[in-house]
Amino acid sequence: MCIRDRYMGSSGINAEYMGLLSLRWMAEEDTKFFKVFARRVMKNPVLNRKQMALEILHPKRANVSKEELEARLAESFKAKKSCCVVYGLKAKFGGGRSTGFALIYDSEDYRKKFETIPRLRKMGLKDKPGMARKMKKSLRVKRKKVRGTEKSKQVAATGPKSKKAPK
Repeated sequence: MCIRDRYMGSSGINAEYMGLLSLRWMAEEDTKFFKVFARRVMKNPVLNRKQMALEILHPKRANVSKEELEARLAESFKAKKSCCVVYGLKAKFGGGRSTGFALIYDSEDYRKKFETIPRLRKMGLKDKPGMARKMKKSLRVKRKKVRGTEKSKQVAATGPKSKKAPK
């Protein structure tokens, strides 16, 4: 079901839908305008959150930032902005419309507990792993070549190599 179907009545096009269509010809100062429709809203008690698909109308704009969407969702669902997560935004061909997904957690603790690790890293709530995969492999190979206490000294020897200054 798309936005157009939601506003279609039995007698044809609804007046409210006509209002949405006329948004394409708004004045230039209304470029900040966007409208969010939350579809398929469901409560997930196992993960302590609300899940929904978003449909966003944004005429006169290329796209809407995740921060703006999170603020709008927090306001409409009476939640903290820090408990809202928006992801998977895709712009529709022709512009003016986008779709995506949103999660609204009951608290920040549940967000940190149940949110995926890559998204937590992207938000800065979880640190990245310390050593890269290639560095671990090279360290293992170096340790095989030495004996005894030299193996523990190899840890300090590895790391990013400094580039020599050009002459």
